[in-house]
Amino acid sequence: MSSDFYAMAREIGMGVETIRARSIDESDLVDMPDGVLSAAFVGNSNIEGRGVFSFKQLNIGDIIGPARIGLNRTIIGRYVNHAGAPNCDLVMDGGNLIIVSKTDIAAGDEITIDYRNVWELTKGDDYVGSISGGGSRRSEHVFR
Repeated sequence: MSSDFYAMAREIGMGVETIRARSIDESDLVDMPDGVLSAAFVGNSNIEGRGVFSFKQLNIGDIIGPARIGLNRTIIGRYVNHAGAPNCDLVMDGGNLIIVSKTDIAAGDEITIDYRNVWELTKGDDYVGSISGGGSRRSEHVFR
């Protein structure tokens, strides 16, 4: 893992082991909507474990797909990796977290986000606490 990953974990007050444990928890996975995986697939990552990769050339502003649908993670939400200089952002859309390209991405490139963006979008939201069992463990549920 990158030094920025450790810095991010410290900044949001969450232990690396908590993030790792959350990443393998499949209890909140939900199926992707039809057609969404036409632009992305899960494969082995040089960053950490598994990651999300583009099937095709993506341009700035292209929607990759939902990382979360309501309270539940999608497969791309589970496997998207952190980067200090990511090629995608997360945006909130009606309670869903959507991954959007912020750079051009070549076919086969890994799709990355800055987990700090997840924290900023979800801290204070009621649904953050509903997954972890209480309101004090903010954003834990949204990590891949």
